[in-house]
Amino acid sequence: MQDSPFSLSKKYSVNSYPVKASVSSMGAVMFLGIIVLIISILMFGGVFLWKKLTEGQINELNASIKRAEADFDPPFIKEVSRTAKAIDDVTKLLSGHRATSKVFKFLEDNTLVEVSFSNFNFNAANNVVTLSGEALGYSALALQFSKIEQNPMVKAATLSNIAVLDKGTIGFNLTLNLDSEVIKYK
Repeated sequence: MQDSPFSLSKKYSVNSYPVKASVSSMGAVMFLGIIVLIISILMFGGVFLWKKLTEGQINELNASIKRAEADFDPPFIKEVSRTAKAIDDVTKLLSGHRATSKVFKFLEDNTLVEVSFSNFNFNAANNVVTLSGEALGYSALALQFSKIEQNPMVKAATLSNIAVLDKGTIGFNLTLNLDSEVIKYK
């Protein structure tokens, strides 16, 4: 039977249709695929090595932390903490402590030779000192008052009851309102 152009069973030879894809383009795609595969394998290996290295470092750090914890002496740390708290408490106590004896040092440093004090009263709540005294004359009293009044540690100074005494000296009362720094324990 001869093949007619209208026959349903045509026979074609394998060589009758040429292959359209070129071998060189298939080789390039294959080469590119192999390169991507190699890069992927290398990246996987790098990530795997990095993971192992990181795990090793974590294990070393954990061991170091355990050694450091073992080196701590809990009773010693407790004692140091207790001592630090005691030091803080004493520091707070001393910062609020009033050294009233400093008022006497202040008066000693700021009293002229021609002036003497016979009566002393100190109100620690208000930092007010009330003094009774004698001066050899009005000029000595004026110099004394000027010296006290100009002192930066004196907030206010008041002279009162100025009178000539039987001995010829000048009697007076002096009230001083002192800055709290004068009596602070430092």
